[in-house]
Amino acid sequence: MSYFFYSLTTCLTSSFPTDSHPVFTEVNSAVYISWRRADLARAEEILSCEIERGSSPLHYHVANRALIRARLRQWDGALDDAQTSLLVKPSLVALIAKGFSQSGKGCHQAATETLDAALEACDLEEKDIVGMIKAITFFDAGHRDEGLRHICNLVIGSARAKQHGVFIQTKMYALLAADAMNNQEFMRATLLLGQARSLCPSGQYPELDTLTLVSGWVFSGLRLAVYQQLCTAFEAAERTQDVLATIREMEDVFKDEIKLRNELNQWITGFKCRCVEALEFQGDRALKNEGYESAIAQYSEALTLNPLRVSLFIKRSEARASLSLWEAALKDADEAIRLNPSSPWGYERQHAALHGLKRYDDAIHALTATISSLEGSTEPEIQRLRSNYISPSETMETIFEVFTDFVRNSPFRLIDTTSGRLCNAEKRREIFKQDPVFQELVSSMTTQTHRERIDIVTRRYFRYVMLSHRWEVKELELGDVFDKSIYELDASPAATKLQRFCQLARDAQFRWAWSDTCCIDKDKDVEFERSINSMFHWYRCSSATIVYLAGVPPLMVPGALGKSIWMTRGWTLQELLSPPVIRFYYEDWTPYLNNASLNHKESADIMEEIEGATGVAAHDLIAFRPGPEDIRVKLRLASTRETTVPVDMAYGLFGIFGVTMPVIHGETQQNALGRLFQEIVARSGDIECLAWVGRSSEFNSAFPSHIRVYEHPSGTVPCIDGEELEQRAAEMRRAWTHEQEEQAGQFYRGLEVLPQAHCANQRLYLPCIVFRVTMLERIKRADDDVRRVYRASTSALEDTEIHTEERLSLKVQAQGAEEFVLVCPWIYELSDAFPDDHGRRHPASGESLSDSDSEPESEEEKRTSVMRTHPRLSPSGSAPTDETPLRASRLVVRFRQPLGAFLLLSQGRRQFKRIATDHEIMIRVREGISLADMDLRTLEVI
Repeated sequence: MSYFFYSLTTCLTSSFPTDSHPVFTEVNSAVYISWRRADLARAEEILSCEIERGSSPLHYHVANRALIRARLRQWDGALDDAQTSLLVKPSLVALIAKGFSQSGKGCHQAATETLDAALEACDLEEKDIVGMIKAITFFDAGHRDEGLRHICNLVIGSARAKQHGVFIQTKMYALLAADAMNNQEFMRATLLLGQARSLCPSGQYPELDTLTLVSGWVFSGLRLAVYQQLCTAFEAAERTQDVLATIREMEDVFKDEIKLRNELNQWITGFKCRCVEALEFQGDRALKNEGYESAIAQYSEALTLNPLRVSLFIKRSEARASLSLWEAALKDADEAIRLNPSSPWGYERQHAALHGLKRYDDAIHALTATISSLEGSTEPEIQRLRSNYISPSETMETIFEVFTDFVRNSPFRLIDTTSGRLCNAEKRREIFKQDPVFQELVSSMTTQTHRERIDIVTRRYFRYVMLSHRWEVKELELGDVFDKSIYELDASPAATKLQRFCQLARDAQFRWAWSDTCCIDKDKDVEFERSINSMFHWYRCSSATIVYLAGVPPLMVPGALGKSIWMTRGWTLQELLSPPVIRFYYEDWTPYLNNASLNHKESADIMEEIEGATGVAAHDLIAFRPGPEDIRVKLRLASTRETTVPVDMAYGLFGIFGVTMPVIHGETQQNALGRLFQEIVARSGDIECLAWVGRSSEFNSAFPSHIRVYEHPSGTVPCIDGEELEQRAAEMRRAWTHEQEEQAGQFYRGLEVLPQAHCANQRLYLPCIVFRVTMLERIKRADDDVRRVYRASTSALEDTEIHTEERLSLKVQAQGAEEFVLVCPWIYELSDAFPDDHGRRHPASGESLSDSDSEPESEEEKRTSVMRTHPRLSPSGSAPTDETPLRASRLVVRFRQPLGAFLLLSQGRRQFKRIATDHEIMIRVREGISLADMDLRTLEVI
């Protein structure tokens, strides 16, 4: 048997009802047990049976049933029971039940009055507990603020109430927080629960059990529930760090309970797992937004909860790498690999960290491991990701392709300025392969091959500088430095020069250097020939050319460069014209004029000095373009220079004219120059090189025997152009008869269809205007014993003087036969075949070495250009008909001026030989000569 209360005060002050309390009456224990178990329906049923049997004390049974019905929200039944009990005998239990019922029915004012009456009816000890019940009643009825305010006032006003009331306060804050959570007011919920956590004391008081019976509020485990609810609120508010702090506090406060309660331990473990997910998500978001420090903090916090989560180490490694925290990033990557050796992502992060630490060789191994892991994965999705990566071997293959392309156009041997040793292409490749620059390049390519960057890095690594100097009597050749370091050679002027050159290059951050003294194997014909033909290009492609001015002391006065021996040597002409960057140094290896700029071609003072020495504008020297253009200017530049070996004068011009030719051992200078001129004419059809006076070459009589003949300009075409030409041409057209216009047009069209000059097998095929010499007589001069002056007569020209060393005599000729002819080969200058709107005429004494306003032409552009400037090669075969009178009139104006000409001597079989002269032959067409009678043809000159 148990007892049930009928006196509120007694129950609240007793830990448990006993037989010694006279205020209790014996009841069916089933009612008490059902009530405590919250089986209110059963308790109501039992009490109803007691009431029907009329068990004593009846009015307390009715009052107790009123409380149970109020708990069941049966407000009308509860109110009837409460009023019935009060009619029999007033009691606090009945008043409280009545107040509950009225509040539940929404009769707040009536409930207030009833509960106030209960407070008036109870003694002092009972007032605190009734006040607490009143606060709970209001709070449950929806008057949350009033209920909270009432309990707060009660706690403040009574020490005894405070001891128990803080539990009610805590409960109210927890319920308010639940409301806030339902309304998604997560921040408010966390504030309310924070207050609840700070209020809720530890321990459990028996009076709270009575309050639970009366109100239904459960206070058992309230403190733990508040902590759990606070964790949920922090999680909803995405305040993961606060969640973790709360969980750690719980683990400390409830450590014994956690050990005993498996479900609580599982709850905490589950919450930690969600925290790990949340922290990782927040870290991922920070990482994506480049908030690397925040990402590291999130991942680190997550790892304290789950130190076995591989993805956290991988992502933290990435975040640390983004802040260049390479050692820490590597540590995370290594841990990820330890935890899961088969995952490719740990190796990927390891590669990134090792690359950042500049441990490139290890990084390459890590990258290889990444790819191997992708290929070996059992998951098809991961296997497919392999296509997103390139292997180090693939990158190396591309690098070596670029290297091969580069070395193909660079010198065969270069000096390694670091070691001082000669290196061929294979050795340079091996040195590059072991260099951190190469390893960094390989390691940096993970998802695609950056061909452009490979090209930039490779070219930068293999930049080389060239030495330009005057050869001394004794220079170091290949055999002297082979398999030796130039820095360890015995002291000599040649060794010192080479050493200082390499040191200068090394100090300027150039790894490679070239000198023509020791970097060419002159005993190997193929290599020697390729070197001669490539030398201009090598200088052109060099990063800098260092010019050593031997014999020039360090003076600060300009002029020494222009007067130096270096400016007189044949080989140094291409070494001046070809390099884009050039630096001049005195004999003590200090910069010329103390000019420390990186490129002396950008120095106005130095270029002005060179311009004065060469007679060519500085901008043309800087923008020089090799090829068969501006032939006369290039030949004039070379004409004042000398070489120790005569044939080198021709070889040194190969690159300047853009030709590639065999090097023939033992050939003469005349033969080499002849082959050069033959190639120039064959490639361009340009015959500017034929304008000379002096001795003929043994190679072909049309060419000179020495290049010095080009030192002075030649006047082969009339210097009339521009407005004067147009004015005279217009006057001529107005004065022409129809017949004269037809003759002029016929003459113009005849010139247009002549083939282009060409040269092959030591034969020159020369289109020209031919004048048969009908009389040749010597003019006697007393002061001329060696040179002879002749007067040549033709039917179309005024008498022409010819100055030559040769003895000339005109034999009696048969009708139509010809022994001597005067020819004018300047067809296209005369005929306007290079009009201003399509191209340019080749001037007899041009002063331009470059076309600085245009880019180099492609082969197709060159072909098209030739067709434009040579109308006979165009599909139409001639210039447009409506321009013929205009161009014909210009032709006639020029043709009436003095013209340069050659004297040719027939050799039979329609071959001719040029007669060398001491002066230019100038011819002039007689007045009244019909243009229709001009002899236009191509002659073969040998």
